[in-house]
Amino acid sequence: MKKLSAIEWSTVLPVFRTYISKFSGFVLLFAFIKINAFTSAIFLSNFTATVADFGLFEYALSVGLIMAVIFNFGLQGAYPYFNLKLKKEGYQSIFHAHSVLLGGLLIGLFLIHQYINSFLPTKYIFAILIGGIIALQVMASVILKSNEILKKAVLFDGGFFLILNVYNFHLWTTGKVFKLEFLQLIFAGYLLLLTSYHGFSFWKARKDFSLKRYLEAVRFGRHLVLSAFLIICLTGSGRIFIEWFLNFEEVGYYGFYFRFASVTILIHQIINIVFFKKMYQSKAQILDKYFALFLKILVIGGLFIWQIIPWVFMDLLTLLQDSYSTYHRLFFILTFQMIFWIALALNENIIYREGLAGKMNKGFLIITSLMIISLWLLHSLNILTVFWITIINMLAIFTATEFQFSLLKQKNINLLDMRITGRYIMILFWLGYFFV
Repeated sequence: MKKLSAIEWSTVLPVFRTYISKFSGFVLLFAFIKINAFTSAIFLSNFTATVADFGLFEYALSVGLIMAVIFNFGLQGAYPYFNLKLKKEGYQSIFHAHSVLLGGLLIGLFLIHQYINSFLPTKYIFAILIGGIIALQVMASVILKSNEILKKAVLFDGGFFLILNVYNFHLWTTGKVFKLEFLQLIFAGYLLLLTSYHGFSFWKARKDFSLKRYLEAVRFGRHLVLSAFLIICLTGSGRIFIEWFLNFEEVGYYGFYFRFASVTILIHQIINIVFFKKMYQSKAQILDKYFALFLKILVIGGLFIWQIIPWVFMDLLTLLQDSYSTYHRLFFILTFQMIFWIALALNENIIYREGLAGKMNKGFLIITSLMIISLWLLHSLNILTVFWITIINMLAIFTATEFQFSLLKQKNINLLDMRITGRYIMILFWLGYFFV
């Protein structure tokens, strides 16, 4: 092999160092934002007067995430489609205009509710604020990522939880008690800030605004809304059903242990970023092996987290001390639920690539309906608990992954190793559940 000369090295090394420096900076920022997202809600549990108060926050967050999907009309998927894939001119300002309109309407709604007529229950107005924040953050993040402004995009991704941890720090340093009304005002202020950001961005690109283009983007996005809505109903609706059938206190316990179990989602996101291109450009057989190995690593990591969390956090978190002996099995169920959630997400990208989203939506609608019917039947028999709600939700997600495998097989994409691994993980869950 030909050796590089001193001149060549002097040219290559600075570029290499710059690249590594930029990449390291992004990874550190990404890790900080994700750790902050992981800790913010958990630390909030230390400052709420009751578990039900914490449950109200978790419920509003869950409803807000679903609302954010509807608020954005799928436009977060339309931006890269029109600007990157089709490379069309004049498709910049319409996305900021949508965010400004949305933010303005929601702030107006909040002000009317706050100072003129309280026409909605607190849990819904709180959820609306959170939904608006998430929607505007996602839109800003997608636009920035599409333009390769990654660090700023990551900051927008984690803005909501950064604000929440600032509030936690305020409570910790002042010794004050958690007040939902004050947190609502903070979130309303942050929503106003996000709306102003989009307003400024719209003003800079206002010359290319066109109502016709906006409606075209909305028509494209409506297909994405249904997929995103059904997936979030399958994977993120547990807190909503628990509040509906049980109470806010049980939502609080569920949300608390959900936070710990979701560490595996963070591992998935990091690995997905590092190996994304390699995984999704590989042949089906190689992809199958990657994903199967990935799930095995995650189940081992998830069980390790399930074991180590009490040891690390028991002295720091009051709610963990008070509830672990009763709810450690809930933590165990959620650990496995996250694994199937990740399998669902891995398959989802291939489903979209193969143009099977329409068929997937129909199947997911049936699975979600059956899940709701099962919950209602158990509730009618007075045997529904937070544990059964979580198990049924997990089984619905597992069934959804099996349906995805069947769809992909129609396209001669047979992810057999991954499918078998998922089934073994389900068997492992049932073997372990009766002994924990």
